[in-house]
Amino acid sequence: AKLARKTGARTERQPEVEIDPELQEVLVINVMAKQGEIAGNDLLRVLLSCGFRFGDMNIFHRYEQHSGKGGLVFSAANVVEPGVFDVDHMDEFSTPGICMFMKLPGPKRPIHGFDIMMDSARKIANLLDAEIKDEHHNVMRQQTAEHYRQRVLDFERRYLSFKASQQH
Repeated sequence: AKLARKTGARTERQPEVEIDPELQEVLVINVMAKQGEIAGNDLLRVLLSCGFRFGDMNIFHRYEQHSGKGGLVFSAANVVEPGVFDVDHMDEFSTPGICMFMKLPGPKRPIHGFDIMMDSARKIANLLDAEIKDEHHNVMRQQTAEHYRQRVLDFERRYLSFKASQQH
């Protein structure tokens, strides 16, 4: 896979380097309604208040800056297939939850991005009376969050050593 990151309207091309699958990671956090479903209007209001912007692939994206500027940090899709939102009809829509995901390599500062993603998940869950679940749909415990954080740190270490080895 060639590495190209989309940042806002322009596409930033990285050097044409084949990335080892070992150097790719996707972190997933699900925010699920405790009971029933989350109303579309409530979801839209909360996502926008957390700095998300509706965009590519008909899902929501969180960029480095709350204003929507800077590089992509992570995204939020509908947990119901095909995972998209019809932003023009959010008032007629409800969902059991959203799936937030961060691709690595991705954000310039992955650990900072992960912290923003966890904070966003907590805020969304709190505002929508929902719960945070891991990639296996188990309730996210502090220990799981720490494990995710360690995955990001391990990824950064592997990626930096990979980039250093490419310099020679």
